[in-house]
Amino acid sequence: MTDKLKNDVIFVNVNGCLDWISPDTQLNCVNRLSKTVKVQNYLSHLGLRSYRLDPIDGDITYIPFFNVNPNSSLYTYQTFILFELYNLLEKYNINYTHLITYQHDGFVTNVDMWSDEFLNYDYIGHKTSAQLIMNSGFSIRTKSLLKTIVDTLTLDEYKLYVQQNGHGNDDVIYHDMGFVKEIPPQDVIDRFVSFEPSSTSFGFHTNQGIDFDYATSLWKHTK
Repeated sequence: MTDKLKNDVIFVNVNGCLDWISPDTQLNCVNRLSKTVKVQNYLSHLGLRSYRLDPIDGDITYIPFFNVNPNSSLYTYQTFILFELYNLLEKYNINYTHLITYQHDGFVTNVDMWSDEFLNYDYIGHKTSAQLIMNSGFSIRTKSLLKTIVDTLTLDEYKLYVQQNGHGNDDVIYHDMGFVKEIPPQDVIDRFVSFEPSSTSFGFHTNQGIDFDYATSLWKHTK
């Protein structure tokens, strides 16, 4: 762990599981919340700054609704990340140069794998084997990148993109619209994030089921 990680980087979790709530998903939301609370407590124990934005029990009681793609379970989460997150952090005068997003299925596993080299890039996320897009589930991005999106991407452009592509995922938009200027070398990506819990990367993110207890067993509890 370095001073830059502690002083320049913030961790943010946005709970989007209530975007398209139904009785079948309520229990899943509770399970996700309990897991992200554990992750936040761990990050706080390490002396890292973590913010969990949650309409259930946090100070943030409102996640904006954009009527873009009402059949998607992610559209409100994505529009919040793209259009509101930067402004919210500015409102609360939170100082940072980089932001790391984490989820119940993607978070820090080995803090000793952190490198200040990660701060040399606007954006790093897990690169899928099927495409060059870096996933945003557990990712690092610069404050300047967040601001660029807010300053240049309009809601009408976003709506048109969703209509044409069937989704509004922030990570795909970053790449398709040219906001990510440089793809980091693969070894940098691999040291930052893996597809499954690992002690050889700083963190992980997966779209498959994980053993949460195993993932948290990799945690190092020294500051």
